[in-house]
Amino acid sequence: MKKRIQWISVMCLLVVTTFFLFGRTSPTDVVETTIEKIGYTSQEHLPLAKADIDKITSFFTFTEDHHLGKPSIKIKEASPLKDQAQVIVTFEVIQYQPDNSIQNIYNGTLVFTLQKRSFFTWEIDHVDILKEMGEHATE
Repeated sequence: MKKRIQWISVMCLLVVTTFFLFGRTSPTDVVETTIEKIGYTSQEHLPLAKADIDKITSFFTFTEDHHLGKPSIKIKEASPLKDQAQVIVTFEVIQYQPDNSIQNIYNGTLVFTLQKRSFFTWEIDHVDILKEMGEHATE
């Protein structure tokens, strides 16, 4: 009975460890971590080309330049393949009028293409701007 409990404990630990490793290294997690590092902390030690970092930074710079505050960021994985994934990231800021009706919507979209480098590791290959960050006024 003791051996069976030990075996079950080891198996549970293995399942939890595997879940943690796969969950922490998904393409969306890699993109989310990168965006946090660029937008909210520092840009040190990022394995990205300067041009890709500049594309991401431009979205944060737009909101700062227009005094809009922090954008709402939505991350969604699209077209997953065995060794490649694309992640769509939408930045959005809604500006309200004094009566709480929507005055302007500012949004933009980036597409991150990732390559699987090893069993547990995804790396951002490149970043493309699908839609520039900009204003979309309501009528």
